[in-house]
Amino acid sequence: MENFDMTYFVKDAREKLEGKDSRRAAMIHTGVIVAAGLVLTLLQMVMARGMGNATGLSGLGTISMLQTAQTVLQYANVILTPFWNLGFLYVTMQWARNRAAADRDLLTGFHRVGPCIGLLLNRFVLVFVAIFASVMICSSAYAMLPAGQQLQSQMLSSGAVDYYSYMETMTQQDMDALIASLRPVLIISCVVAAIVLVPVLYRVRLAEYVILDHKEARAFPAMLTSSALLRHRCWQLLKLDLQFWWYYGLKVLLLAICYADSLLAMVGVTLPVNEEVAFLVSYVVYLALLFGLDVCFGPRVKTAYACAYDALKEMGPAPKQTKPAVPQKMPWDEQ
Repeated sequence: MENFDMTYFVKDAREKLEGKDSRRAAMIHTGVIVAAGLVLTLLQMVMARGMGNATGLSGLGTISMLQTAQTVLQYANVILTPFWNLGFLYVTMQWARNRAAADRDLLTGFHRVGPCIGLLLNRFVLVFVAIFASVMICSSAYAMLPAGQQLQSQMLSSGAVDYYSYMETMTQQDMDALIASLRPVLIISCVVAAIVLVPVLYRVRLAEYVILDHKEARAFPAMLTSSALLRHRCWQLLKLDLQFWWYYGLKVLLLAICYADSLLAMVGVTLPVNEEVAFLVSYVVYLALLFGLDVCFGPRVKTAYACAYDALKEMGPAPKQTKPAVPQKMPWDEQ
């Protein structure tokens, strides 16, 4: 089963969902996300109007309170969503194993708070280190190029002791020219970071399944387990991703609808309504279409990945490739 066909899991997921009320769980899961997003957006719009209407010294306290409330709501949504998504992942694992799943199973992610936070922090550290290292390497390479050496000579001639003090003496025109010259460095840094990050993050994408499958599992060991399961098998999982190209393509299209007002403004199209109404309409349409997409197809897609995880788990970690031993004597040495 080492070279298993990933298309099998697409059919297997469809068969295992027969007779299960998968749409109910998907409606609850996606409905909570959509409702939270809509309520949060409306509250932010109301609070933004409140801050705009606040005047005088008494209004400063109101503005500060509303800004704090906005920040708290945004962070609460960002922090709670991964736990909620983890619960739906657990439900799909039950479906993949032909088990019944109750509505309360959607709260399983909140029972795995520690490992879930650990996964988020570990991935953040990986991204930060990769970006920081790529920026430092590319900046060092830029400093050895003629453009970088010219920047250093200008800094020395201005009497500045470092780049920060030199930037304070620059005019806006000089700053624009500096940003334009550094743009290739930033682009190359992002490309280098992506080349390093994409394979690493892809190898640890099964870590959520590991911490749901083993209550004693912690974040970093779960990432190592995921990496071992996907050793020499990433291409196989990529084939499963390509089976759902239409699903991910629709997700991207929905994002374009969500930011339709901004995209139309970029191409010079002016809508006959104010910006606030245009944003709200596009966002509501996005949420409605997202709800329909995830309710209709989300269970099948997520269950297929759960079936793939079970198959990989059954196979166990792939053995590491060892280099062939170098013979002490060559055949012709014996002649």
